Amino acid sequence: MPKAEELGLVESSGFKNMEIGQVHEADSFEILPVDEKRKWETAILNTKNGKYSTTSHTVIGQLKSANPKSVGQLILAAKGKKASLTVYVVKNVNPQNNNVGYKLSIFEP
Repeated sequence: MPKAEELGLVESSGFKNMEIGQVHEADSFEILPVDEKRKWETAILNTKNGKYSTTSHTVIGQLKSANPKSVGQLILAAKGKKASLTVYVVKNVNPQNNNVGYKLSIFEP
């Protein structure tokens, strides 16, 4: 069955979706704000294998954090040294309501 992009119904974003279990060599990231085309704030993780996007509030919070040990700050530190950082997309369960999502980790699951 053809995809909506192939039929010309939807424009391709050029981004791949983040999924639990993925491993990325992150070079940098960007946070795209809400605008006319975008209903939610979106994080773009630039990797050696392309760009991965997510609207996960957890991941966006990790990347925006000013904590020097946060994933976002570690990626920026690696970028400053012209290196990349291995990050893992891991399962994250909210203890209050058991909703399952994901977060970024620098530790192998």
